[in-house]
Amino acid sequence: MNNALNAVAMNLEVARLRAIPGADAGRVAPFATAAAAAHDELIAMVRPLMALARGALPADAPGARADVREIAAQVVALLAPGVRARGGSLVLSAADTAVRTVAPVAAVRTAVAVVLAAATVAPAVTVECIVAAHPTPTLSLAPPRPVDLDPAVVRACERAGIRLAAESVAQTVVFPSA
Repeated sequence: MNNALNAVAMNLEVARLRAIPGADAGRVAPFATAAAAAHDELIAMVRPLMALARGALPADAPGARADVREIAAQVVALLAPGVRARGGSLVLSAADTAVRTVAPVAAVRTAVAVVLAAATVAPAVTVECIVAAHPTPTLSLAPPRPVDLDPAVVRACERAGIRLAAESVAQTVVFPSA
């Protein structure tokens, strides 16, 4: 997000300095276009950030169910631009319908964010985040890669009924069924 914000500021400043009365508009256009593109990228990241930062209510109200697919989409939207800037890619493969879990929203957000952030730390990494509903709500990463997770985070997720497992095929997060 910081890169997009800096690009907006820099390109707007260059456009402002070059936009003098009587000057050729062609001198300003590339910078205005770059600023608009960076602004669009920034807006695309602000919406999921705001959704993730919202308080746990009403989603944690009795009977409410967290949507693993929606939370994964928000986290991917935030992390993907940084991964692309380092020469990699992060994509989400998920069903078109909600993937509900009874785990608290805050715990689901934590599990998804920590696993995806750890998986995308290396430069030029390609990660596919796969969210499935059956037989239980699951998020897995492909191709397989070691993901270093803080044991305190793993324990906190386990207390919420979320299992973080490094399997032979991929890092997997298993959420309790709704």
